[in-house]
Amino acid sequence: MIKKLLFIALISSGLVQSQTFNVDGINYEVISGTEVKVLASNVTGALVIPEKVRNSSIDYTVTIIENAAFNGQFGLESVEIPNTVTSIGANAFDGCFSMNSLKIGNSVASIGTFAFQSCSSLTTIDLPGSLQIIANNAFQYCTSLLSIIIPNSVETIGDSAFYGCDDLASISIGNSVTAIGENAFGYQLSNSTLTSVNCSIPSPLIINPNVFSNRVLGSCSLNVSAGSLSAYENADVWKDFNPINGTLSNENIDIIDELKIYPNPTQNVLFIEVRNVNNAKIEVYDMLGKAQLNQLLYDGVNTLNTEELSRGIYLFRLISDEGTISRKIVKN
Repeated sequence: MIKKLLFIALISSGLVQSQTFNVDGINYEVISGTEVKVLASNVTGALVIPEKVRNSSIDYTVTIIENAAFNGQFGLESVEIPNTVTSIGANAFDGCFSMNSLKIGNSVASIGTFAFQSCSSLTTIDLPGSLQIIANNAFQYCTSLLSIIIPNSVETIGDSAFYGCDDLASISIGNSVTAIGENAFGYQLSNSTLTSVNCSIPSPLIINPNVFSNRVLGSCSLNVSAGSLSAYENADVWKDFNPINGTLSNENIDIIDELKIYPNPTQNVLFIEVRNVNNAKIEVYDMLGKAQLNQLLYDGVNTLNTEELSRGIYLFRLISDEGTISRKIVKN
């Protein structure tokens, strides 16, 4: 009884430290029960964070990447974050200049401030459909990013979230976004490579004029749904885009899992795998909304010849009896 009371007293006084351990070069801390978070670790090359780790015969589930866990790891080249992780902390991968590949698991709901700042070798980012919050400066100065697709799950895009992504040519914004912070998609110089913005938000948000600071909106197309066209044509900031097209259609999320497109980026051949959809066809548009390719699809794996397409970013649209899905493809 005395030992038990002493243990309780030690916990109350903060003298009992949290349990930490290392597995395969990654540091972990137990946060509750059998859940752990990733602590600051020194890693080079390819980093694959596991869903579960074993320590002292106990299996722990990895759920959090702690603040600054891999901050400044210059030798880190690729990262895979498992489906068990729900949040990525502030500065978690800040300054990982050599990271050229990033895979984020489909349970991550929040990406913290400066989480991927200055990851300047990333050209693409596949954000998961679980994501709700992109915090301030999360991807600031990811200077090699060519395109950004904000999934429909995202509600908040923070201040300067993608500021200084100077090579950015295309932005797609999902339909659930309720707030876009200042300088969210700003350009740090006085010129711009941005050629298109797809915005699925039904009604134009009231945004600060500097959300697209230093972007040349007069030579950048804005694609919205047909029913929203008039509203965007008359909304402050949004009306500055040119041209403004009512070409977007509502996606059917029930058939998202029935479509696979690979490789992306592609060169001369694109493989399109469709299952359980009827009367399917694809249409490919450039960033100015001009049709480039179209083809009927059958159930299974189809091939699309992209040899005649110029290098750049294109809008890929699957149309079927079950609904429509739009994706971006990159031609190298």
